[in-house]
Amino acid sequence: MAFASRDETYLRGASNDWIAAITAPVFGGTLELLGTGSDDDASVSRGALPVATSPDPSKRNALSWSNQSLGARWMKATANRSSTLSAWRSSNDAEYSWRGDTTLLGLESVRRDFGAQAVLSVASDHATTVAGLRFESIDTRYRTDSTARPDVAPSLELDATTPMATAFIEQSRVLAPHWSLGIGGAVVSIRWRSTVEPRATVTWTPRTSLTLTVTGSRTHQFVQSLRNAESVVSHVAPAELFVGAGDGRVPVATSSNAAFAAALRLSPAATLSVRAFVRSMDGLVAVSQMTREPFVTQVDAGMLRDATARAGGVSADASWRTSRVSLDLRYGWTTVMYESSGSRYAPEHAVRHQVTGGVSAWLTPTMQLRVGGVVALGRRATPVDGGVEWESCNLLDRGCEFSGVPRSTPALAGSLALPGYIRTDVSVRKQWQLGMNSRRAELALFGTVTNIFNRRNVLNFTDADGARTALQLRPLAPLVIGLDWRF
Repeated sequence: MAFASRDETYLRGASNDWIAAITAPVFGGTLELLGTGSDDDASVSRGALPVATSPDPSKRNALSWSNQSLGARWMKATANRSSTLSAWRSSNDAEYSWRGDTTLLGLESVRRDFGAQAVLSVASDHATTVAGLRFESIDTRYRTDSTARPDVAPSLELDATTPMATAFIEQSRVLAPHWSLGIGGAVVSIRWRSTVEPRATVTWTPRTSLTLTVTGSRTHQFVQSLRNAESVVSHVAPAELFVGAGDGRVPVATSSNAAFAAALRLSPAATLSVRAFVRSMDGLVAVSQMTREPFVTQVDAGMLRDATARAGGVSADASWRTSRVSLDLRYGWTTVMYESSGSRYAPEHAVRHQVTGGVSAWLTPTMQLRVGGVVALGRRATPVDGGVEWESCNLLDRGCEFSGVPRSTPALAGSLALPGYIRTDVSVRKQWQLGMNSRRAELALFGTVTNIFNRRNVLNFTDADGARTALQLRPLAPLVIGLDWRF
């Protein structure tokens, strides 16, 4: 996919994705090979410039990122035992050229993952045990400079190699009628230093239509991202900018979690479920408190500033399905609070109240209509500092607009209350069954129209020249029109 316009304020770039999979019987088991990849780049105007047929690249910010993943898995199962061997390799790269407060900033971010894992599962009448070993190495390189020139010494350079060996085991056992217990854990070793990650699950099924579950766990995160999620630029370039904990300047993040779930089948067609969770996180990199730019450009006192976070939430889901009609409805309440160096804020991704729903109906045996909606209340954001021109992508305008050099102010993180977000989408799919010799194929035409009531939703606000301007999200517009072929 590519998008371009002669208008200087339009976002220019391209996006390419691929996926390939092979499954074959090998050595009495099944071998699966999977490869995926994507390559994205965007060119963004640095300000209000005259329209030009051949825009000057020096007047635009350049953002590019890509990822690739290759994996193999072999599985063999018998009546009460299964074995799985897997290996993988993945890469994530990002390269930015971005105008900062006073100069041009260059960024290079590289991540390489290599790993292998062996898992054995054994089942008996009352218990199932899963045990395994995993070996992996994560190499990261993060470099920024103030002139975007490779021959200049970087202003920040974080290189790390994080080798990990993990042994894990978990057993699920029936304790009594209607009761089961799952308990296990993992020991993760990095350079002969080990951490323990316990987890446990208790399940009670008082009757066949009702299941209650309580879980608890503690996990660690050995790689973090230096992307500023509070910057509006993250909506254009969402790539994570990884740094490994092998460098003493990067903390290891920890998370303690507890959750409750209840699932009730009201009838063969209707189900209801409720979930609740609490989470405590420590050692997170406080990116939004360290920089005004879309990514970290320097480190004070040789250490990345860390943060703690506390989160909790409750959600309820209801669904009703028949052969021709399905209905889904979900409500969620979430609270998230970050704290770093005495500052507390709610991040942009933490929506206090959210309702989503949809109905899908087969109007004829070959035509399906879907209507979906979302309502989000209690949204927060970090105000945009500096002028920016923004218009969401849509097919009518044949592109997206993004112009300017927006920044965020660390002291104002999460301080802006946004109006409610409301959107309704409609999609239609028409399919035809085709016969090709002895094989069957399916040809389908589909399309989606978003925001059919043309609600003026707001992404953020920008303050420029003393005036506050809303950055509006996608208006009423066709979002997708396509044709697919399955065989």
